[in-house]
Parts: sequence; structure tokens; C-alpha cells
Amino acid sequence: MSFSSYFTQKSGGDRIFAVEAPKIKFGRDSLLEIGDDANALGMKRVAVFTDRRG
Repeated sequence: MSFSSYFTQKSGGDRIFAVEAPKIKFGRDSLLEIGDDANALGMKRVAVFTDRRG
């Protein structure tokens, strides 16, 4: 796995790194808020993937 656009690897350096996880919203009506959340973060083109209800 490479994160070369975020971290510069050094020869003999650590092979372990930590990444902060984003906040995840759960709940039946969470999709009703996702547009406002994306707008507040300055997002313009967003894709949301969900599973089928049921």
C-alpha cells in the first residue's frame, strides 16, 4: 500500500503509520443530513454509496 502523495518514505524508516478516520453517520434518516454536511465541508461533487433497504 502506498501513500506517496501524503507521506515521503525513507530508506530504513518506519513501516507503520496512523491515519485519522473520518466521522461516520449511522441511522435511518442520516441521508437526509448528508447534503448539508457535504456543503459545510465545501464539497461540490459528491458520490454517496448505500446498500438496499430491506
